[in-house]
Amino acid sequence: MIKITLLKIIFITTTLFSQSTMVDVQGTHTLTQTSGMSIYETIDLCLRTAIKNGLVDLVFNENEINPEKTSDILQMIDQSVEMCVIDPQIINQIVDGNNFTITAKGKVDKMILYAILGLDK
Repeated sequence: MIKITLLKIIFITTTLFSQSTMVDVQGTHTLTQTSGMSIYETIDLCLRTAIKNGLVDLVFNENEINPEKTSDILQMIDQSVEMCVIDPQIINQIVDGNNFTITAKGKVDKMILYAILGLDK
C-alpha cells in the first residue's frame, strides 16, 4: 500500500513540475475598416489575424515545410486559431482614420498546435 501511495505522489509531482510546452506568440496586422463594418468587428478581425500571423511565424520559423504543404498549413492555422491560442491580448493598437494596426500576443501549446497541423516536433 505504501508503494502505491508513493507511486501516486511521484506521478503527481512529475506531472505538476514537468516542462510546459506553452509558448508566447506575437504578431501584427493592419486592417482598413470598410463601410458596414463596426469598430468591434474590425478590432476582432485584426486581433485574430495578428495572432494568426504570430502562429504562422512560429510554425514556419521552427519547421522546414515544403511548398506543397504551405497552403494546407496556412488554412489549418486559420481554422484553428481559436482552438490553440489562450489569453489573446492586444499589446499595441494604432488607429489612423480607417486603418487599424494591432500588435497582439497569446499563449499556445506547441504540442497541440503541431498535432492539429500534423507536424512532427
